[in-house]
Amino acid sequence: MIEFPILSFNLSPTKKLILEMIQNGNVEVENIAATIGISKGMTCNHLRELKTMGYISDDGGYSLTIRENWL
Repeated sequence: MIEFPILSFNLSPTKKLILEMIQNGNVEVENIAATIGISKGMTCNHLRELKTMGYISDDGGYSLTIRENWL
């Protein structure tokens, strides 16, 4: 079976940065928000959208559901 990446036409620079932070183990909403310079509410919105898009899961904490080379 061949796996293809999800097309990221709607993946904003902020969402890409959040994915990179999660990849590096920074999964606390407060830390992500502070590093990026956005509110915790906006961070939660981005995380919710990334989950809906299939990029992350939140089973006991945020983690990537995609391959590293897709970023």
